Amino acid sequence: MTDLSNGMDLMYMHDDSENMEDSFTLQLTDGRHQLQRRVVVMVLPLNDEEPHVVRNNGLEVEPGESRLISSVTLLSQDEDTPPSEVLYMLESVPTQGLLQLKEGEDWETLTAVRNCSQEMVDMNLLRYVHTGLHGAHTQDFFVFYLLDGKNQSPLQHFHISVKDLEKGNIAMFVKPLNVSRGDRVVLTTDVLLATDGTEKPEELLFIITHPPAHGHMEYIKHPGLAISTFSQMDVAANLVAYVHDNRATTPRESFQFVVSNGRTSRNGSFEMLVEMVDRILPSLSSNKGLSAPQGSSMILGSNFTQRDIQELEVTYKHDGGPSQIDRFSFTACDTTRRGFLLGGRLHTEPVFFTIQIKPLDKTYPEVVKLIPLWKAELLGDGRHGIFVSSRELKAQDRDSRDDELIVSIVRQPYFGYLENMTTGGFVPHRFTQTELNKRTIAYIINPHRESLTDSLEFTVSDPLGNTGPPHILKFSWSTVELSQPEYSVSEEHRTLSLDIIRKGNLAESSYITVEVKEVSATAGTDFLISPSSLIQFDPGVSKRSWQTEIIQDHLEEAVEIFEVLLVSPEGSVVGSINKAQIQIRDSGRGQTWLNQDPKAPVLVGKEIGSDTYPQHGSIHLEKLPLGTESIIWGRGDSLSRPAADRPRKKLKVLDNPKSITPSSVFHNGTDTVYTYHGIMQMQVEDDTTPSRKGRTANIRVVSRGVQQQGPAVFTKSKSDPQTKISIPQKTAAEGPADNSVPKPCVPELIGLLHFNQTTNQLFHCDGVSWKPWAPNDQMMSGQKCPQGWTFHSGHCYSLSTEHKVTWSAANKACRERYKSTLASVISKLDMDWLWDFGGRKPFWIGLNDREGRGRWEWAGGEPLSYTSWRKTPPRSKMKGNKKCILVGRRAKWQIRDCKTGRGHRFVCSKRT
Repeated sequence: MTDLSNGMDLMYMHDDSENMEDSFTLQLTDGRHQLQRRVVVMVLPLNDEEPHVVRNNGLEVEPGESRLISSVTLLSQDEDTPPSEVLYMLESVPTQGLLQLKEGEDWETLTAVRNCSQEMVDMNLLRYVHTGLHGAHTQDFFVFYLLDGKNQSPLQHFHISVKDLEKGNIAMFVKPLNVSRGDRVVLTTDVLLATDGTEKPEELLFIITHPPAHGHMEYIKHPGLAISTFSQMDVAANLVAYVHDNRATTPRESFQFVVSNGRTSRNGSFEMLVEMVDRILPSLSSNKGLSAPQGSSMILGSNFTQRDIQELEVTYKHDGGPSQIDRFSFTACDTTRRGFLLGGRLHTEPVFFTIQIKPLDKTYPEVVKLIPLWKAELLGDGRHGIFVSSRELKAQDRDSRDDELIVSIVRQPYFGYLENMTTGGFVPHRFTQTELNKRTIAYIINPHRESLTDSLEFTVSDPLGNTGPPHILKFSWSTVELSQPEYSVSEEHRTLSLDIIRKGNLAESSYITVEVKEVSATAGTDFLISPSSLIQFDPGVSKRSWQTEIIQDHLEEAVEIFEVLLVSPEGSVVGSINKAQIQIRDSGRGQTWLNQDPKAPVLVGKEIGSDTYPQHGSIHLEKLPLGTESIIWGRGDSLSRPAADRPRKKLKVLDNPKSITPSSVFHNGTDTVYTYHGIMQMQVEDDTTPSRKGRTANIRVVSRGVQQQGPAVFTKSKSDPQTKISIPQKTAAEGPADNSVPKPCVPELIGLLHFNQTTNQLFHCDGVSWKPWAPNDQMMSGQKCPQGWTFHSGHCYSLSTEHKVTWSAANKACRERYKSTLASVISKLDMDWLWDFGGRKPFWIGLNDREGRGRWEWAGGEPLSYTSWRKTPPRSKMKGNKKCILVGRRAKWQIRDCKTGRGHRFVCSKRT
């Protein structure tokens, strides 16, 4: 401290480094105590270092190429200046290319007065673009010096080497094209040039991959026709032009292209700089006026733009006064406000827009034509439909066009539905008179319903909401079918006549074509085809006959078969019996079935009076008595089975010196059936009585006290030589009907009820035999199902078998046509019932994974509680994501594509 008091100066000397901060520690002591303090020295920066170039490697480019100038090729440093303040000052720019700096999204060309910093070079914002002609110069350079704000470096040269172009390689030279808004500019080699060193510009082809967004390229000789390809020769010949769209609002435009010489190719982009100057006047192209209902508002406006009109944001509102004419004046202009063009002439004065006021229409449309429809037509997909056109349904309104007249469906048809034949969609609510004029609406006939009539209720309204009273549109058509599906004829009959029956609407004419198909019989050898194949039904005619001639060849041969089919209906629908099988037998063999059911043979023979009781030597053969608990009716083609405790009876044929030959012989695979016309001696035997040989008896066949007559039909089994007899039922054609004996119970009569007046009981047909009928809960629930649907476990089911479709089409049909969904399977009991209900053949159900996420769900929305996969876990080889379920063999579930593949039947269901 004494030294300091005596005038000693203590100084800090900096070492001239670039460290801007330093420190030292002072210690003060009195010999016993010490005190230390740290002194911090802040060095003021001084820009006394010159910037210098660390790296200047130059650049090598291809002809026409753009290359970045980065810190890899050009790097400068200054010890006391950051890179952002070290500037490259340009003394000269390249002569064979452009030096460009990226500012935002664009590249700006640098001139001799411009500069850039080392930081910009580090950020890859500086590039060199070669624009010189090929072969002219192979070297280029620019001159610069460094400046840090105070100090300056010596001049430096940055050299750029242009590679020689190898033959086949493509070099491109592209410059921006200046174009005015809405203008047309011809492309030249100054702005677009490609070369490959072969001097064949016609082989250099430009292909536009992304066309300009606000214009197009075209040949000058074909204005208005946009092109996507052109050659370098076309550019050199000034044949290619760019046309700008006057409606564009962006100042830049570009298109992408690929140029190729057949061996190599290069991608490129061509840029157009648009001068946003409006040089084209607006044109008034439409001034047709407006018709407005009295007191209403219409789209229009004041001081509005063309876009406002296009977006319907301008309205004209009428004040409700009595005037019928209104108008306003207007002028059209753009930003230049120089007027507008009308008919090619310049207008600066306003023009008028006229509005015509229409008095309010309070009358509803009138239905001027409403005729029942009958003409059924065969559609392309095999369905039948009746087209609804303006010939049958016509509505008119003096103030409305046909496309404004709306036909609203108040009640849908009971059995069929309406379909738009143009779109293929279901018509749920309404259609227009225009659609009727174009004949696009059709009533689709439901093939699963036996009804031959249907109707719908509708109203007609206009745009103002005036609605007329409801009307009924009726449909009444006819069906044509054969009288029976099978015929058996002997050669000796020579002629076979088939009855063709028409049902339903008989007031109009209809036609059907008869087609003959050979099976084992040959046309021209076994039968002759009638030359008239077209059958015409005149109004009121319900039955026509078609005849064919049977050829008697006197040869012993097997039964020969051919088929007769009904095809190509006109004005009618083919019924269920659309095919008949004809069996031709040799002369004298068997019985002829004509106009009757071959399964119920005709009984002929001598009638035994009902008052004649069995005498000695005669046998009274009666059906076995019915049980005490239930009454079972036979099917009509065999004897009823006796009770378990009753002895079995049989008829044994005795020797007879008189031989009776069978009138027909029929083989059904396991039995041989002989049909006799005559009387034979027989013996009755049972299991409890000894044999009684030598007794003969005439047979009288009765059924519950009512006798029958006819031939006995004997059956000889291949496994049992014993001949048995079965008694056929009496047909309705042989005598008065007995209401105590119903028709044979066949599958077609399932659900039919029969009242037996003898026993005062009601029976129902289950498809096999007649059973006593009594109401139960299931029957009461079944009453809720529509006609043609089957009740099971709280649901109504319908099986579609006529058309085989994909899952998606089946789902749509259930939803739109039947107002239901594809069937859901909740338990194994339901699956077993559905498998039997579907005839044990494949059908669609509602399970699907249409979203492809492995999440299976029912079309009806029920939870998935039961599965019956063919393979567990389910696997699918399909590449698609949309998977649906088909019930296949053994009621196992198989995965199929929802929209493609083979069609199948389907089951629809709905809750009761």
